[in-house]
Amino acid sequence: MSDIKTRFKDLCASSQREQASFFLRTFGEELGDNKSQVKDFATTFDTIGGSTETNELDEMQVLKLLSDSGETLTRSEFREKFRTIDRDQNGRISFVEYLLFKFSKSVEQLFDDRGVDDSISRMNKAIKLEEEFQAMKLAREKKMTELKALVQGGGVKGMKAKHELEFMEKEDLTALNKRATEIEKIKSDAAKDMNSADPFAIQEAQLQEEAKKKVDHFDSDRKASQGRLREKANMFGL
Repeated sequence: MSDIKTRFKDLCASSQREQASFFLRTFGEELGDNKSQVKDFATTFDTIGGSTETNELDEMQVLKLLSDSGETLTRSEFREKFRTIDRDQNGRISFVEYLLFKFSKSVEQLFDDRGVDDSISRMNKAIKLEEEFQAMKLAREKKMTELKALVQGGGVKGMKAKHELEFMEKEDLTALNKRATEIEKIKSDAAKDMNSADPFAIQEAQLQEEAKKKVDHFDSDRKASQGRLREKANMFGL
């Protein structure tokens, strides 16, 4: 759980785009057509925050955000709702926290393992393996430090510690280094997959394409209408 808290804190500190993309990679398929709302919420966030790609809002800005969306709350009701939205309890609302609130999702669901073929799941697995690997390395280093102290103390314990230390120093670290390389490759491949298909960017492109089609359709209708008017004018010799 502490691992999730740390990763969620890091996500909340990232850019709005990174937060939105992570959210969409997790829930995009499940949300279906509703995922287009993420871009709408981003626009609203920017309007309230007063800058492009606002990644978090303070308490007063959140009050305006909720009020503008039609929620009339008493002071105590707002305080309670703010605490509900503020998942990391830092006194500010990140964009991903707002998305979790709007779509009724939990932090745990955000980091759920969704299968080996999912880039986020592979990244999560790599991070977990790396943490276990680092813990193992630290434990080994701590043990060696303790043995060196015993060796310096001399006596029977010192002799025993010397033999154990020599054994550890002669250990073949090839397997350990190979494991570190494997973990780094899993992380690198997952990161590459995540960056190569940014769902938020794809959504933006789709919305831009839809907007362009509407403009083109309007222009087409306008030209057709002007053509019909010219035909009528010619009929009457105008």
